[in-house]
Amino acid sequence: MPKAFAVDLTFHGPITIKPPLLSTASTTYVVPPPSTFFGALYYAYASYVGNYQEVVEFKGRKCSPVVNWVADEKPILIDATMVINEPLHQQPPVTHTIERAFNWIEKRKKEQEEKQVFTVGYIGLSFIKSATIVYVVRDDYLRDLKRAAWGIVRIGRKEGLVSVDRVYDVEPLNSPIGAQLINALGYFPHDVAEGYNVNLYQNFPDPRDKYTYCGGDVKLITYAVATSPTRINIKGIKVDFKPVKIKDESYVIVRWQ
Repeated sequence: MPKAFAVDLTFHGPITIKPPLLSTASTTYVVPPPSTFFGALYYAYASYVGNYQEVVEFKGRKCSPVVNWVADEKPILIDATMVINEPLHQQPPVTHTIERAFNWIEKRKKEQEEKQVFTVGYIGLSFIKSATIVYVVRDDYLRDLKRAAWGIVRIGRKEGLVSVDRVYDVEPLNSPIGAQLINALGYFPHDVAEGYNVNLYQNFPDPRDKYTYCGGDVKLITYAVATSPTRINIKGIKVDFKPVKIKDESYVIVRWQ
C-alpha cells in the first residue's frame, strides 16, 4: 500500500532543469518535473546506504539507476509533486544566463595533443525561495526514504543547491469531507481532474517511463501547474489519483496506484 510524505526545502539560488532533447542552449522548466525529484531522492538514498553507482544496465541500455525504482511491477517511487511556498500567488520568475559549455575533445594529428573545445549558450534559470515536495512511495521503503530525504542537497543541475528543513508524513483523503470542492496546489497530469482553471502548463517527461531515465524516445505528459489554490471537484478526479492534504486546507493531487 502506498504511503506519502513531504519534504520542506529552502533553495539557495536559481535552479536549471533542462527539458529533454534540447541543445546546449535551452530554457528551463519553471518547476522541476517528478523525475527530477525521483532522482534527488534516489541519490540521497544511495548515499545513505553507500551505493554510489551512477549507471546501470537495464534491458540492454545504460540508464540512471532510478529506472529500477520506477519500472518495476511494484515501483518504489510512485509519484512526486511540488508546492511553491514562496512565491505562492504568482508563478516563479524565469530568466536566462550565459554559460561556457564543454562540447568534445578534438585530437590534433600533428601535435598529438588534446584540445578542449567549448561553446557558449544560454540556459534558463528558475527562482524559487522555498517549496514542499510530496512523495508517494511503496510502504516498505517509507521509513528509509524519509531518513534519506534529509540528504537531498540539490535539485536539477549541481548548482541548484537546496537544504531540507523538515520531513513529515502526509495523508491521502480516503473519506468524504462534507464538501465536493478542494483547494489544490502543486502540479498533476492535466487530464486527471475536471473543471479547474490554471494559467501554467508544462510538458514533463513521463516519470514512470524507462526512456526518461535511459534516453531515447522520451514520452512527454502535459501537467497543469497550480501555483495558487485552485478549486477542483473531488468527484472529477481519476480513480488512480488521490488528494493528499498538506497545509491550510490545501491538497495536492498525486498518483496512488
